[in-house]
Amino acid sequence: EDAFKNSVETITGPINTIISKRGMKALYEDFDAAGQETFMKAYSASFKPAMDICYEIYEDVACGNEIRSVVNATNRFDRFPMGKIDQARM
Repeated sequence: EDAFKNSVETITGPINTIISKRGMKALYEDFDAAGQETFMKAYSASFKPAMDICYEIYEDVACGNEIRSVVNATNRFDRFPMGKIDQARM
């Protein structure tokens, strides 16, 4: 498990840092031509599903549903404790 976690962090850590500090365009620009082509294929394929999720999240926050969901989860926590989800298999 540690080897998997370390390998994932080795790959995603630098990507996360580039996006956080310099933006998605910088990530694209750091690739060579073949990498840019692969990036665009993956980005294009994931853009619509990702935007659907983002819109859902922003709408839930804007209308207050997100807060209500947290309050409801807190109210039922004594009866239905949240299970352990970290280190779960993907």
